[in-house]
Amino acid sequence: KKLFKTFWKEHQWTFFDAFIFGNIAADPDLKPFLFHLTLRSREIEGPLLQALNLLRECDAPLPFFKTFRSYTELSAPLWGGHPFLRKQTLQGLAAGFYPRHGFGYSKSFAYGRSTPIGSLFKIVTGYEALKQKYHYHQNHDLPLYDLSPFEMIDEANPKIVTENGIVLGRYLDGSFITRHHKGGRMPQSHAPLGKVDFRMAMERSSNLYFSLLASEHINHPADLFKTTKALGFGSRTGIDLYGEIPGYVPDDIRDSKTGLYAFAIGQHSLVVTPLQTAGMLAAIGNGGKVYKPKLIKMEASPDGVKEHPPYLKTTIDMPPRVRSELLEGLKRVVTGEKGPVQPYRIRTLYEHPKWIPDYKALQSQFVGKTSTAEFVYRPTLDRETPPTICKDIWFGALAFKKGDNYKTDIPELAVVVYLRFGDYGKEAAPLAANIIKKWREIEESHYSEKE
Repeated sequence: KKLFKTFWKEHQWTFFDAFIFGNIAADPDLKPFLFHLTLRSREIEGPLLQALNLLRECDAPLPFFKTFRSYTELSAPLWGGHPFLRKQTLQGLAAGFYPRHGFGYSKSFAYGRSTPIGSLFKIVTGYEALKQKYHYHQNHDLPLYDLSPFEMIDEANPKIVTENGIVLGRYLDGSFITRHHKGGRMPQSHAPLGKVDFRMAMERSSNLYFSLLASEHINHPADLFKTTKALGFGSRTGIDLYGEIPGYVPDDIRDSKTGLYAFAIGQHSLVVTPLQTAGMLAAIGNGGKVYKPKLIKMEASPDGVKEHPPYLKTTIDMPPRVRSELLEGLKRVVTGEKGPVQPYRIRTLYEHPKWIPDYKALQSQFVGKTSTAEFVYRPTLDRETPPTICKDIWFGALAFKKGDNYKTDIPELAVVVYLRFGDYGKEAAPLAANIIKKWREIEESHYSEKE
């Protein structure tokens, strides 16, 4: 073995040259072996032949191929420091391109990976604020027709700079809402929105409004924390599949105003799964019931049929007036004059014009919320390369049966679309509409009216 190792190290590229390109060296000791190798290379078929032809068509000379190294030869140290590598060598760098515990091709993004939820979480913040406003009015014999907690002007003005930073908006009395506001750093909305109430804030996705809603109109951050947990975030749904993760709900929002402001709009260190998000939407739609997701409705055998009834995990307080106010805000997202998922605002529909008729036909039959969650991503292993801000996009929808009153009837389907490295949440809305359409086709094919 030692003799062959020495021989191979000296003559390996001569053999490669013969096998790949058919070139036989003049060395009389090697010539018989090289001639035999070229004959064997002509007998190769299938995928290996395709790989050989690819190398043969390459314009690179043999010296270029000699620069290649096997993993065992990558023993040289790195010139610079690279984080998260097993070893600071070329071997460590090569291994760094592979996940430590494998690629995990079987991992589901629906329940096996957590991610920031973004603006979809404004539904939770809005629910808690509306619920508290409802009970306050009820306990003080006040009218319940208007539950909008407050109104404000969401309009950043970078030309006005105060000791607390730029002006992001104003209260109705004219006082400023600045970047550094009441002990925390306030997030800015994506665009000037003008005067907004609850419904308009949901329609236009005002970051400023919901951050103030959580900090000034919910009695205590602990209330929002408890509601978030009650709706299923931060714990496994219990689906009968391996590998579900619980996500994480931060508990520092009691002490950190900056964290509370970000948490209210689905940022901070809050991470969830799309399955948890679908459960939250279903609970909003069905009147407050949080169910365990199930895979099997019934089992049929020679002994009969065994049904698997829904398992109710918990029930949250959902007054009908609160639910209708939430759904009205979500309806405006889809059909409102300034709603982001109007067909003419969605680039995806222009790229897929065949989807447009179905989308318009379904538009009045579902409500939803867009979401764009930002995260910091380093696309390389080089420490000197700065990280970039990327976006995951979401669209959560509640579909209702055709012709039914969306304010009173139970929705038929909750849909969550989650796309990585996207642009704007509105681009996911056509996919949600296609899923609703396909679900109805399945129902028509496999279920009767009685079922």
